[in-house]
Amino acid sequence: MTPYAVAPLSSLRDGVRAGDPADVTVNGRTPRCVIGDFGPAWGEISVAAVITLGIPIVDVPRIGPVANTSQNITVTVTVHTRN
Repeated sequence: MTPYAVAPLSSLRDGVRAGDPADVTVNGRTPRCVIGDFGPAWGEISVAAVITLGIPIVDVPRIGPVANTSQNITVTVTVHTRN
């Protein structure tokens, strides 16, 4: 299963496209992901990416898996556009 990250729609103006490779860094870990979708903001990642990053998750009924932590998680996303 390939880990993916969600990019904001506004990033399309900067040349970001679905399938572009992206490094997602959390707590010093940086798995290689791909841009798999577009949404309102940076920071949403797939369950595969969350597991790779070692972030604990819990399955919330009618919502799905979410981070199981009482702290905000700082995420850095670096996209490698394929011009």
